[in-house]
Amino acid sequence: MSFRSNLFSPTGPGKKHFIRLIRRNKNNYRLVFLCFFSLFIFSTDINLAFSQNTAAEKKASGDPVRKQGDRQDIRILLQGALDSHPFISSALKTLEASRSDSDGSFLSFFPSQSLTGDTGREFIDSQSKRDAGSDGSNLKRDKLTLSVTQPVFAGGAIKSVYDISKVSEQISETRVVLAEGTVLVDAITRYYELIKNYKLYNYARQKEKIIKEKLQLETARVERGSAIAIEELQAKSSLLVATQQRVSSNGQYLSSVSKFRNLFGEDPIMKDLLVGEVKITGIVDNKEEAFKQALANNGNLIISDLNVDIAEISKLSASAGFWPKLDLEGKVNWEKDNGGELGIRRDWSVLLKLSWNTQLSTLPALYAARHSLSARRSDVVSIRRDLERDINANIISLDALQQTISLLSNGVVIAQEVYNAQKKQVEEGALTEVELLGAYVGVYDARSAYVGAKYDRNILKARMLNDLGVLSMDSIIPDVIKKN
Repeated sequence: MSFRSNLFSPTGPGKKHFIRLIRRNKNNYRLVFLCFFSLFIFSTDINLAFSQNTAAEKKASGDPVRKQGDRQDIRILLQGALDSHPFISSALKTLEASRSDSDGSFLSFFPSQSLTGDTGREFIDSQSKRDAGSDGSNLKRDKLTLSVTQPVFAGGAIKSVYDISKVSEQISETRVVLAEGTVLVDAITRYYELIKNYKLYNYARQKEKIIKEKLQLETARVERGSAIAIEELQAKSSLLVATQQRVSSNGQYLSSVSKFRNLFGEDPIMKDLLVGEVKITGIVDNKEEAFKQALANNGNLIISDLNVDIAEISKLSASAGFWPKLDLEGKVNWEKDNGGELGIRRDWSVLLKLSWNTQLSTLPALYAARHSLSARRSDVVSIRRDLERDINANIISLDALQQTISLLSNGVVIAQEVYNAQKKQVEEGALTEVELLGAYVGVYDARSAYVGAKYDRNILKARMLNDLGVLSMDSIIPDVIKKN
């Protein structure tokens, strides 16, 4: 056949013959159409697969918010942790499951349908048939029954199941908020611990460097005979302590880097994080106001109150066993050669059915529901006491940290002034370099104590807001305080 050769020769004298051939031969026309259609579908599938792979690669490539080369912003990192943390994802999936369960419980108020049918051979041998001289009936029976049942009264059991599902949905929503607060306070803690340990490590390095220089001067003085060996030994002892501090602070800093990477999925860029530090706002110092906020917003307390609601509803559900059950049932039946009767039979009915099934287990179930309700109420009291205790302890600790930071801040200023004064005395020849280096070590000791207390206060603030149930991204704002 010349169709294949003409298909690839669009020019030349055979072109018109090729067109006429296609028009005459419908099978070839359909074949060409199917070929072009297959090519179109194949190219569409390739483009779709390529676009899906590209989207998947972009999604798996890392941080979709911060582009490469941009400054590392802790607020973007915190939001990314909230969006991708598996703990929050699990809480959201649980919430979706609770909502689906609630929807299913609501459908229990609507009629239920049942369609049953059977077919097969049926043999019936009864006394009446034998008296009539018959050997019984052996017929192939067919039967089909459709029934629709609308619950009218169930003692509150159906409503109790629906109410419990709605309260469980509220608990799941609260657990999502709790999960977000837990992840956020953990992320803030890791962020502040990273900066604190980074600064303490640098201070320890500088302190070790100064003491090494002091040891060299002491050694030179001993060699010249202007100092005794005990002073050199004291310098060596100070250097040993400083080296231990530097090694310990380095380990804590590396541990903070590892925790930061594990949570945020990338290594910290300290120059960006130090420039863009944030602070925590919205702290309530008054105990009464703080406890009032906690009563309204604390997730664990809200869940305990909702568990009391579930226990009360469960108590009503348990008492439903003492009541009768009333249903409206509609039934349509079709059968053929059923029950030994030849022919087709059709019947339908609409009946109001009453059933009253009392069980001995209903009374113990009611007692168990009452005890469960009492236990849940005790849980609320216990959680409120623990919450009040934690709020009081946090406010006392925060106040102590505030005073400590104020004192340490003054200590840093005083240490710096002492160093500056001794530096002038060294220039005037009244003091030695060794004494000046001792004052310089005191400056870094004061800075280390101040930095540790400062970031411990920030971490405590975040935990306090989380206990109050009001910690959010709005509580974290850039720290615009200029630092000297």
